[in-house]
Amino acid sequence: MIGARSPGVEKLAEHIVAVSQQRRTVVALDGPVAVGKSTLAAQLARRLETLGLRTCVVGADGFLLPMTKLQAQGLIARKGFPESFDRPAMLAFLAAFLCGDGPGFPTYAHDLYDVSPDSRMNTDGAAVVLFEGVNVLASDLTQFYDFTLYLDADLNDLETWFTARFMATPFSSARAEALAPWRPASGDLARWAAAVWREVNVRNLVEHISKGRDRADIVLVAHSDHGLD
Repeated sequence: MIGARSPGVEKLAEHIVAVSQQRRTVVALDGPVAVGKSTLAAQLARRLETLGLRTCVVGADGFLLPMTKLQAQGLIARKGFPESFDRPAMLAFLAAFLCGDGPGFPTYAHDLYDVSPDSRMNTDGAAVVLFEGVNVLASDLTQFYDFTLYLDADLNDLETWFTARFMATPFSSARAEALAPWRPASGDLARWAAAVWREVNVRNLVEHISKGRDRADIVLVAHSDHGLD
């Protein structure tokens, strides 16, 4: 696992520090499902804090439409695709932060498989926002970013990591209902994970997420041992 003082994290942190000397800074981190975006963002944030920069990690999944709206709009099978996010709220949050406000932001509850109805965080006092998640390098968002990263990995490694996470995550009723279309008759978790990976995550990667790779200032590659190039 990449460490908080690894050369990769260290160099990225140094670059962000240089950019943030002049203004509030938004760093975007995109990449496939299960590649390790949240882990890298947390490590970067810890390093930036030690360098004296108040840093807030904001997960794009908090800006997903609530499950009730996804169901009403027929978007359950498209969760994580661009149209499943509350785009106006996302744009307003980024604009407000760059204007000097300390906007709050919604969070995602994995145990509910939904946006948390009660939990909101804020960016008060933050000099840097690390905005991480799938499709955050979409063309309508890049105007807000000072520095952009794309974390990639071999497709086989990604599937292995996704399957492990899929099988380790408890099934709430909402999660089971949302993923029911890909559930095999046998109920086998590995086959279920493979179907979701192929029909949802790979499709999202090919159609949308991978487009962000060409928009990134730096492309990082995670290896099977989670080390980065």
